[in-house]
Amino acid sequence: MYRSGRIVLVACALPATLIGIPGRVSAQIPTTQGLTPAQLREVDQFELAHPLDLAGLERLVTGYTGRPLQVRLNGVDQPLDGRTAQQVIDSRWQARHPAAVSPLSVPTNAFSVGVTLVPISGAATTFRGHGFWDFRDNYVNGSSPDDYSTVEVTGDRPRIRILATDNCVTFNYRGQVTRGVSYLQNGGAGSLAPICGYRDGTTGFALNVDHGFMDVRFQLVPGGRNPLVGAQFWYEHNQGAGAAVSVSAGWGDFTIDYTGGPSHLQKSTNPVWSTAR
Repeated sequence: MYRSGRIVLVACALPATLIGIPGRVSAQIPTTQGLTPAQLREVDQFELAHPLDLAGLERLVTGYTGRPLQVRLNGVDQPLDGRTAQQVIDSRWQARHPAAVSPLSVPTNAFSVGVTLVPISGAATTFRGHGFWDFRDNYVNGSSPDDYSTVEVTGDRPRIRILATDNCVTFNYRGQVTRGVSYLQNGGAGSLAPICGYRDGTTGFALNVDHGFMDVRFQLVPGGRNPLVGAQFWYEHNQGAGAAVSVSAGWGDFTIDYTGGPSHLQKSTNPVWSTAR
């Protein structure tokens, strides 16, 4: 079981010992400063080497910005800082009980999702919405149609600009990057919800989208009174015959229409919020 450089998220109940006030973060955290381009490149390198290490990512980002990460995990009804989110993730690993994989349906605990916001410095207030997912290592049912994910952005809509989808990166359970799997399906200029697609499949009994992340960089341009911005992450996995005939996303909605009626499972986080400087 691959453990170095990554951790595994699996849906389960949140232990009562991890619901205490110290791990909570405010729904509105003032930005003190953001990452410079050089620091952002360092974050990119860290994410590639340790794609699901939230505690390590928080240490890196906080060292530059002076603020903790705010993380939302599916199945948890409150925002958490990176260290506490890491504890939840580790507890899920220890408590999980893998179920048999059925060829007819996607198990509800097949994968888990999360999202965080990373501040970036610039003339306008710039953020990166970082969405991530992780499948059970023993889940290997990858087949057409493609999987899809979206990082949706909201706030004072006329002032928000999607700058780029910086990364849509996939890994196998050994932590190796799987090449030629992900693609940008929609840049999200009008919807504020870029969409990435994934040619999920298996190689050597390993799912090529075992875990991964999607980064969307956006800015809140000056001029308004509402400094609040938010992000939400969705991932949909499907298996069986057919194809995706349409894929659309917007705040609070992620819709995929199929031919052939494949089994599919969609999961999302609650929104993560931040107050711009």
